[in-house]
Amino acid sequence: MYLSKNNVKEEKIIRPHRQKKQTLYCVRFFIVTIVLVFSMMLSSCVQKPVADARYINIDSILQAQEKILSASPTLLSHEIRLDDKIVRNTSKSLDSAGWATELGEFSRLTAINKPTYKGTFAIEDGLRDANSNLTVKALINTARLPIKYVKLYYQDHPFKLRKIESLYAEGEKNLLYKSSRLFVLEFRDIYNKTMLSSYSIKGGQKILAGDTIEFAIRGIITIE
Repeated sequence: MYLSKNNVKEEKIIRPHRQKKQTLYCVRFFIVTIVLVFSMMLSSCVQKPVADARYINIDSILQAQEKILSASPTLLSHEIRLDDKIVRNTSKSLDSAGWATELGEFSRLTAINKPTYKGTFAIEDGLRDANSNLTVKALINTARLPIKYVKLYYQDHPFKLRKIESLYAEGEKNLLYKSSRLFVLEFRDIYNKTMLSSYSIKGGQKILAGDTIEFAIRGIITIE
């Protein structure tokens, strides 16, 4: 194809202009890409708040113990006291359903992870237990809610849990009914597993125009 001199000159003028525009476009695209990649990397490094943060996962603890205990040859010495009456019995090697029934009353404490309790506890850790060499983490409720406190007793490290103690009281605003329960779960290491060794529930229940009924339940678990 034949080109005149004018056409050649025009081509020489246009080509540098197009190349400059293409170079600017490539630079802009590269910068935008770098910014996007950097932003994605930065967002992945930022730790997002946990939506289901829990004070203590009682559900998991109880379910784990039901599984461990049902798989072990255990002997349960059980005592129930109602005012002055005491009933004692023993049970051998309960299945998981039996342990779920036996420990069912402790499921009241799972309420601690409900939204109602969020931000209602003053938390202190590193406290020394006056009666043992254990360290205590105390969660003290600052609101008028049934779970008044939870204390976690551990040895050296929170993973080595040795005792859970909690006071549960309801009916504060109810003139017809009041009830309180002191829950205690005690653990020890057996076969390299943290296993429930004993538990107790002590409390009282009062109905208007009636006396307070006191009760206590205690279970001691041994491995046969």
